[in-house]
Amino acid sequence: MNNNNYNAISTAVILAAGMGSRLSPLTDDKAKCLVKVNGKTILDSIIESLVRSGYKELVIVTGYKSESIHRHFQDTEHPIQVRFIHNEVYYCTNNIYSLQLALKQLDKAFTLIESDLVFDSDLMDLMKQPDSIALSSFDPTIHNGTVATLSGNHSLEKFYIKESANTDKKLYKTVNIYSFSRKTSALLHQKISTYIRQDRVNCYYEYAIDDLVKSGDLTLKFADFDQGWWDEIDSPEDLKRVEQKIKATDLECAF
Repeated sequence: MNNNNYNAISTAVILAAGMGSRLSPLTDDKAKCLVKVNGKTILDSIIESLVRSGYKELVIVTGYKSESIHRHFQDTEHPIQVRFIHNEVYYCTNNIYSLQLALKQLDKAFTLIESDLVFDSDLMDLMKQPDSIALSSFDPTIHNGTVATLSGNHSLEKFYIKESANTDKKLYKTVNIYSFSRKTSALLHQKISTYIRQDRVNCYYEYAIDDLVKSGDLTLKFADFDQGWWDEIDSPEDLKRVEQKIKATDLECAF
């Protein structure tokens, strides 16, 4: 994949404040993104994918064991400009609060990435276009969490967050990678600010995105991650499954 569009996004935000308690004891002394998959940290594999797709700037929102991430960058060179934002109240807030901290300092288009994802490097090319959402076909045998449906023009129609998807439409799993234009980034900032003022700091940022989609203020085009391979690592079982799959197949991910 290749994208030479001059409007292509060049900034990424990685949310890495969470405690990753389900991966204990691997996360007892380090941030979740520093867990190794097939000998390489999740964070390094994401960065390699970003660099390969032409991203120039990376903002990392830290929280739990933030010092381990800073040490990692002291010990490892990365060909991308990196800056950090710290969520001091990571232990009592959710990802909506971490994203708000980043939005306060961003006035540009960006790609949002969760820090527990592994994927084919080429898939990041799909996210270079603003206002995109990464989705893949829902597989109930391995997927859980938020799912989504698409409208007739292949854009996000609705999230199903902590609720059953009572629909006949095809379901897609959210990969937790999004791209926003400068304009929609500002809209998202405004919406999330409302949530924060209402002390809704423990919910998911998907609620704010869903609000903007329902109101017609935001259209997120479908980025088809079925074109490659991806997975999410939340537990030791996930880690084992992913490592077995990488070793058993010729996966072109950044490992």
